[in-house]
Amino acid sequence: ESVVGGEKFHGQIKVTDIVKGFKRQKWHTNEILGYGDLDLPPQETITYGYWFTISEEIIAKLTEKKLWNNAKNDYGSDWKSITEKVRKRDEYECQHCGANEQDKSFDVHHKVPFKQFANAKQANQLNNLITLCPSCHRKAERMFYVQSGLAGLANLFRSIAPFFIMCDGKDIRVHSSQRIGLGTDGPGLVIHDSMPGGIGLSEKLYSMHYKLLWEAYTIVSGCECKSGCPACVGPVAENGTGAKKQVIEIIKHLLKKK
Repeated sequence: ESVVGGEKFHGQIKVTDIVKGFKRQKWHTNEILGYGDLDLPPQETITYGYWFTISEEIIAKLTEKKLWNNAKNDYGSDWKSITEKVRKRDEYECQHCGANEQDKSFDVHHKVPFKQFANAKQANQLNNLITLCPSCHRKAERMFYVQSGLAGLANLFRSIAPFFIMCDGKDIRVHSSQRIGLGTDGPGLVIHDSMPGGIGLSEKLYSMHYKLLWEAYTIVSGCECKSGCPACVGPVAENGTGAKKQVIEIIKHLLKKK
């Protein structure tokens, strides 16, 4: 069904979960104590979901204003040779934990996040790059995470949707993607029932599309934080950047005629 700024859908979907790690936190305070890696087989669930996409016209307008940061990073045609130089300079050793490369090449990490630069040439300066093993790389990404507008919008929906349909927060799940792939190639959000087979929650949310967007806009525009916080678009990484401004602009375009 066509909606302002894109399309919305409802239907049966297959969800594949792949658990790659875990975090340890205090039960009462939610204080994060650490992270760990896991290697588990994927699990598949058939359920029902509601999803909506954002039109190319809106993406073009947001990109022009430099408020669309959901696209996959384009590191440039010479990225492979750059990573080889960095790994050789660092003697094929993780610069955090000291581990040495074995069967697979280690990752090359941007000290200052790639998305904070105007172009790849500036971001890919050798003094901004460092060799890290996969485990240390994931930890670094968590500390310097630059939140995308879609991720911020997903956090908002994750917070407000349960109140509209009177369910527990764990009864639904929300995902953002640059390419949803469910009958459409556009970017957007997917909100689906957690239970196999579904229990009708996503169908109710499908019918409340504009109500959800209005409530999301009210919350994020009225929040007193600067760039994002747990009360609106979600927590900001220790040295990262929130997407409050991007989220506000996305919602404005999705409500333009309502």
